[in-house]
Amino acid sequence: MRRHVPHTAALAGAVIALAGCTGGMELDPMPTSDPPPPRAIATVEAPPEDPALVASQDPAELALRTSETYFASAQTVILAPVDDPAATARAASIAVAAGAPVLLTGDPGGGAALEAELIRLSTGSVVTVGAVSLEEFDDTGLTIAPAPQDVDELGELLELDLQALPGPDQDSEDPDETDTADGAESDEDADADEGDESGDGESGDDGATDEGAADPGYVQMLADLEPGQVLDVEPADSETPDAEGELRQTLPTERLSDQTLIADGHPAQAGAVGTARAAGAQVVVGSDLAGSPELIDQLEGAQNIIGLGEELGDEDTFAWQALTAATGVQLPGGGQHVFGDKRYIALYGHPRTPAMGVLGEQGTEETIEVAEDYAEPYRDLTDEQVVPALEIIVTVATGAEGEEGNYTQAWPAETFEPLIEAAQEAGQYVVLDFQPGRQHFLDQIRQYEDLLAYPHVGVALDPEWRLGPDQQHLNQIGQVDAEEINEVSAYLADFVVEHNLPQKMLVLHQFQQRMILDREDVNTSRPQVPILIHADGQGSQSAKQDTWDNVRQDAPEAARWGWKNFIDEDTPMLTPEETYEVEPLPEFVSYQ
Repeated sequence: MRRHVPHTAALAGAVIALAGCTGGMELDPMPTSDPPPPRAIATVEAPPEDPALVASQDPAELALRTSETYFASAQTVILAPVDDPAATARAASIAVAAGAPVLLTGDPGGGAALEAELIRLSTGSVVTVGAVSLEEFDDTGLTIAPAPQDVDELGELLELDLQALPGPDQDSEDPDETDTADGAESDEDADADEGDESGDGESGDDGATDEGAADPGYVQMLADLEPGQVLDVEPADSETPDAEGELRQTLPTERLSDQTLIADGHPAQAGAVGTARAAGAQVVVGSDLAGSPELIDQLEGAQNIIGLGEELGDEDTFAWQALTAATGVQLPGGGQHVFGDKRYIALYGHPRTPAMGVLGEQGTEETIEVAEDYAEPYRDLTDEQVVPALEIIVTVATGAEGEEGNYTQAWPAETFEPLIEAAQEAGQYVVLDFQPGRQHFLDQIRQYEDLLAYPHVGVALDPEWRLGPDQQHLNQIGQVDAEEINEVSAYLADFVVEHNLPQKMLVLHQFQQRMILDREDVNTSRPQVPILIHADGQGSQSAKQDTWDNVRQDAPEAARWGWKNFIDEDTPMLTPEETYEVEPLPEFVSYQ
């Protein structure tokens, strides 16, 4: 809507008339001034340092929130219609070239928010792409400049040196297929294909996959734009608002540095990605922050991280995974997930006591070599990553009560550092095994925080050696309740978040149901601490299978499974091929 704006001459006349009423005051002519000096096209502001997530699939909301995040003011704003994906993508590319935010018109009920943002930005002019609606906000005093389709004319309008960049190839057999940072066809691509089959979405020369969302290829293209590149795609509707006034001369936007935006790749993010790039942010496209080695490489060193999309988890999970990805640390086998496409083959024991397992039968360097030798035959049996591992007993159950009467010996943490560091260098995972006697598991684990600070180190609880107040080892089988396990997992989850660490494996050893009380109450929902139940039965293979079947009954959902091969006690011990015939296929196999 355009309202009448009083002219300066009319105001001057009113002043003269008022002066005449006072009795002959002489007025000097109104002073003239040179045109005001040019201002920057926009001014940017850095968001808070703590990661933040905008979990939305609404294109207008994403564009608005991103503008609020990165821009303090904008003399010029780029406008596009929310229901025209090609226009949005082109507008976003213009925004990147110009250093100005993108906002979208036509969002039902969104006119007030759009107008409020234009007022907050002190906007004086808008460049429109496609059939922008000016009816939903007060455009009084705004300069309206429709963007020419011709890149040279557009460059002349904006006083920029621009280069046309073709849009996604819509002539390919699968126009929606897009390489993402996760290395596979995105979920959004699959959703778009399903929408086409059902008639819920449209796909045409403009690259639309559903109403109001740009082709997912646009998001990656906008993330990768070189300076001055503008997408050469045509809006769906050639009708544009009438031009009004002329764009004022502006200075370039002084863009931010050390800013990162992570977009999960949903096509609705095109406008928001353009705004982030316009402000100077690096944009990384992908959703599996912990599982993609390529994505972690891109995010190494990232600061001031903002996330877009519903595929990035909840706010707390996103913040933890984003900060951890920024460390660049990767677990053995790649990525920052403990499991996923990985399986572990481990040596069990104590490095100073050969009688407790194969791990302690040789020195540090030889132990690393033996772990690799045990893992190697499994690599031909699976397409997944096979990771050598060490399960190190750090607190040992004892027959004597000891100074504190707990029937356990806690070895100094420095005892295990050489082996842990050698495993880290060799790409092997480490699990610290606890036999706490009469102590609480968590009381012992806290003594080894220096070792837990290593990213590749997890924890194993051995309830067989968890005694009650009046019990002694070998008189009964120990046990632990779910509450104590949950205290450990909560502690580990907090430790991981506090120190920006990848997931830590939590192993629960068990060969009788009674060893873990109220097992159905074990919390397996913490994403920082995946839990694996390790079946420890020994003897004949029929007895071991019975143990396996027994401990798997009524197990907590989402628990993973481990199997132990006893080198001397099993009759016979399974070969690697036979071990991988166990169902379900164990994700952690240890040798003792």
